[in-house]
Amino acid sequence: MKKRILILTAGFGEGHNSAARGVRDALARVAPDQTEVELRDLFAEAYGPVNELVRRSYLALVNSAPRAWGVVYRWLDRKTDYDKEFRRFTRLKDHFAPLLDRFRPDVVV
Repeated sequence: MKKRILILTAGFGEGHNSAARGVRDALARVAPDQTEVELRDLFAEAYGPVNELVRRSYLALVNSAPRAWGVVYRWLDRKTDYDKEFRRFTRLKDHFAPLLDRFRPDVVV
């Protein structure tokens, strides 16, 4: 039976997407008969135009003020209350739960 692998990405910059596609493509090459892979950007699916606005704002900040982004990045890296913050993302959870129910992944990356 094929292992089901769900790969989640976020379109903020191309690094997450490149890494996600790389994992997907590598699995297709080395284990095509043993894996079924689904790649999803739940932020784009759940938040549509708002996600696009945030994504473009992120890219503008990174490209025009990399030091400012560095400050934000270090602040985010030190945060410890992500569980509490995540509760606010109801649309994201509303998309994620049905995906898990439908695809039934063995692994989520």
